[in-house]
Amino acid sequence: METQSIGELLAAFRAAQDHKDDCDSALKRAREACDVLELRIRLAMESQGTEKTSAHGVTASIVTKWRAKYTPEKWGELLKWASVNGYDYLIQRRLTDSKVMELVDNGVELPDGLSVESYKDINFRRS
Repeated sequence: METQSIGELLAAFRAAQDHKDDCDSALKRAREACDVLELRIRLAMESQGTEKTSAHGVTASIVTKWRAKYTPEKWGELLKWASVNGYDYLIQRRLTDSKVMELVDNGVELPDGLSVESYKDINFRRS
């Protein structure tokens, strides 16, 4: 196995990152085009009173879906309700690292069960 210098590895990383950025950009444009087409198809179907249609190997059906909705001003009450009633699984277990670090930097004592830890990472900057 041939070993590569750090310079060669960085050059390969740069090329791979540039390619990834190009792919991400193309994917974003494709998703946006699909979103616009989905909306236009749904609006056209609704205006024609059609709930299901098919053409060119694609079937489109208008369906009613449901999703959770909350009032942002009531978020704290919702968290308490979920915790008190054992529904904490409703809430995604995710913390905002920067906000926790801000508390630590300001000397706020973190509650039992919440701490910070260090880890190694690497940053890249393209010029």
